[in-house]
Amino acid sequence: MERIIKYEGPGSVAAILMEGESGSSGCIKYPVGYWKGVRSIADKYGILLISDEVMSGFGRTGKWFGVDNHDVVPDIICFAKGITCGYIPLGGMIIKEELINHFNEKPLLLGLTYSAHAVACAAGVEVLKIYEDENLLENAAKMGTYMTQQVEKLKEKHPSIGDFRTTGPAMETYRAWLPRTSANVMTMWRAGVLVAAGTDAPYPGVFQGEGLHRELELLVESGLTPVEALRSATSVPARTFGLTDRGRITAGLRADLVLVNGDPTTDILATRDIAGVWKRGVMIDRAGYVAELAKARADVAAGTFPVPPGSESGDVSDFNTGEPTTRFGSGWVVTTDQLAGGKSVAAIKVVTGGANGTSGALEITGTLDAGLPYGWSGVMFTPGQTAMAPVNLSSKKELRFFARGEEGRSYAIMMFARSKGPMPVIQRFATSADWKEVVLPIASFQGLDARDLMGIAFVASGTPGVFQLAIDEVRLR
Repeated sequence: MERIIKYEGPGSVAAILMEGESGSSGCIKYPVGYWKGVRSIADKYGILLISDEVMSGFGRTGKWFGVDNHDVVPDIICFAKGITCGYIPLGGMIIKEELINHFNEKPLLLGLTYSAHAVACAAGVEVLKIYEDENLLENAAKMGTYMTQQVEKLKEKHPSIGDFRTTGPAMETYRAWLPRTSANVMTMWRAGVLVAAGTDAPYPGVFQGEGLHRELELLVESGLTPVEALRSATSVPARTFGLTDRGRITAGLRADLVLVNGDPTTDILATRDIAGVWKRGVMIDRAGYVAELAKARADVAAGTFPVPPGSESGDVSDFNTGEPTTRFGSGWVVTTDQLAGGKSVAAIKVVTGGANGTSGALEITGTLDAGLPYGWSGVMFTPGQTAMAPVNLSSKKELRFFARGEEGRSYAIMMFARSKGPMPVIQRFATSADWKEVVLPIASFQGLDARDLMGIAFVASGTPGVFQLAIDEVRLR
């Protein structure tokens, strides 16, 4: 977490939001001291710490709030549900006094139609009284202990129960989960099942292979020899997935090599002391890569981003090559509200007959689903060398392109910028059956100056249904 904060820049992080106790996010038990560690990081960088107690509050863990199990005081607590025992909708926040005092001189103008609804608040007051008068929190704690004892008995009778998670008394049971997993791995391995060490999915902030060293260590702890564990990460997956050109060190195969200090065939922890890396026989400049990362972090912290190579003219695409290529950036990709749970679809292809008699244009077709009030479907251009990487295009003042589509249909340009947060800023344009040039000042996107531009999307939004949009001669000027 601290590494990501340093990378993004503490000034770009408004708050850290966590559940007091993990619920439907996986019921993952926080390690002992984890909440205190997060509190320390938040204090170190001046970041607010928020505890989401909608699920874990009001006795669900035997205490008023889940975070109370960790002896930590957050800056803000969000709550709902249990405040009225679910009989009437009511939610709210508990905020530290010093934060409240900040708004004595700087009012925060917010309003909800049903704020401080008398009936809901009356129910909340009465429910809190019942919690206290009938000692329901104490009873919840007792029931938690009883449930733990009973599930332990069931686990002894049923090997299929490998793990269960609750607060407090069940912590040792949770720790017993790893030995069961290790035993299962060895049982499968002895039965001839191939064991392949995996790698991490490339989620933001997680680099592929980052957890592999620990996985190799766990395989050895489970009973594999260091040599067998090393095979699980090299020759076994290569053979399993038909990658015949790699996975072994022998003449004629790809020279993807890692040189370490020590002997990992006797001490698996030696894989962590890396001396050199080669890809296809070319040594990776690891020191240079670390220096680049340090510079990137410094640029992020200072709010400065690189000018993308090839962007000098501002020309993005004219599609005359017959392919959806770009002069700079990482290209065009389909973007839809499926990212937010929607069902819109889109497809792109280069078609003949561009604007101004040119040979090609980009056609975007699809269906805008009615399931989301803010749905979208279309295509996105990312100006950085990797997807959504911020770049400095502040020298460009306008977005220009030609568009053709259904007569009078409304489309939208969504611009993404680091300074605007995760949500795009939007400007709309209408199409006609003939090619028409669209010119949009970048400043019209809520004062955007493109110094930290991450993406530009051309999308159908608003009216659901089938759409067909063509764009050509996309330029930043």
